[in-house]
Amino acid sequence: MGTRAAEGIVLKGIFAAHRATHPSAPEAIKRLAHRLDVCFAARNLRRVFNQEGIRAVTGSDFDDFVEMLFTLGVIGVKVDETTRYHKAHFQYTFDAPLNAQEDADELCFHPLFTRYLFERSALRNRSTVVKPTYPYGSDPRDGDYRARLGYAAASGRS
Repeated sequence: MGTRAAEGIVLKGIFAAHRATHPSAPEAIKRLAHRLDVCFAARNLRRVFNQEGIRAVTGSDFDDFVEMLFTLGVIGVKVDETTRYHKAHFQYTFDAPLNAQEDADELCFHPLFTRYLFERSALRNRSTVVKPTYPYGSDPRDGDYRARLGYAAASGRS
């Protein structure tokens, strides 16, 4: 099985796990495709939400839609950038909801959702410099960031 097939299985699992609370998630999220970059100013999400009629699809207001995107792990809040990656916090690594300041923060799509949303432009992205998103805390050299945030003992255990 290749990466594309594995990503598809994981995405179907995420959507199935949240179907009861977010039945329109696949269609609503797909409406973001090619409308935002991999990382984007948080304020641009509201513009796309309005232009793409996402309220009509979900029946949710903008804040509930953003909460859904965080809950499903679709987007995270950008915290750093390297020469190769955007680093972002994703809600699934915290025990409290993430929040984004619409006028100040940048948001990034999780790498799992990148192909789902940007497959048509994948070849174009390879020919230009488009940095993928790296979920912060995935790099062992980062150390256990949970300890710095008070979520785990600094003893080195995970």
